Amino acid sequence: IIEPISDVLPQTPASQHKTPLQKGDLLLDINNQPVNASHNLYQPLEGTVGQKILLTIQRKNQTLELLLTPTSLPQIEKTLYREWVKNNRKLVEKQTQNQVGYIHLPAMGWRNAEEFEQQLYTIGKDKKALILDVRYNTGGWVADYLLAMLMVKRHAYTIGRGGQKGYPQGRLPLYAWTKPVVLLCNEYSFSNAEIFTHAFQTLKRGPVVGQPTFGGVISTSNIQLLDGSYFRVPSRGWYVITNNKNMENSPAIPDFPIQNPPGQELQGRDNQLLYAIQKALEQIKQKRP
Repeated sequence: IIEPISDVLPQTPASQHKTPLQKGDLLLDINNQPVNASHNLYQPLEGTVGQKILLTIQRKNQTLELLLTPTSLPQIEKTLYREWVKNNRKLVEKQTQNQVGYIHLPAMGWRNAEEFEQQLYTIGKDKKALILDVRYNTGGWVADYLLAMLMVKRHAYTIGRGGQKGYPQGRLPLYAWTKPVVLLCNEYSFSNAEIFTHAFQTLKRGPVVGQPTFGGVISTSNIQLLDGSYFRVPSRGWYVITNNKNMENSPAIPDFPIQNPPGQELQGRDNQLLYAIQKALEQIKQKRP
């Protein structure tokens, strides 16, 4: 039994070919090696990244041959990630009538902070609230830069010649977001993403939705050996200022614990994101005069 192709990722060789693969196509063979239940699909693909391969497919009553150049697994993972973020953003905007923006932070490096600042403007512009997602965030060190954009206190406003109230962003060191924010975290939120989640709660910036974070918060630094190699050793512990709780082995606990059961994830349902949407709409309603 040959299963039909269930999906074709955009921005991949399969979708960008002059005769792109389509959902429902049957893959018959790869480089003249048959594809079926008794043959390993991955074996004829081993070592073919960057090399042309011949696919034979059946499309309705046609048999077609496509010459493709496979891409690497890391590139596919990047594509899957971009599709996941894009679909999450579409869902948020659709469910909120375009009132709420969605930003995912995969890590906490300087480039991530720069991209976050850009997205606050490009995605957040004209939105009434924001869902900030640090699920699967691998950590880093820029939590305070993000908080500097989210915790700006207004001390004045301006009125321009056109009569519009505001405050010039050019006077601020970083872009400022002062509207409601809902934070998403889970058990794969790690290190600096956990520090950020603890801070988000401590500073009462908004509701946190999801699952408790990993509980792996400790600063490390490099110790270099004579041969030039190095290893990392713990150098600094982190503690919540309001209760002196050590963040190492003490996960950040969401205000609203919501699970994503594996079965529902496979069906494409994200309970945590749907609940965050609900909380964001509540935040908007509370802000109305």
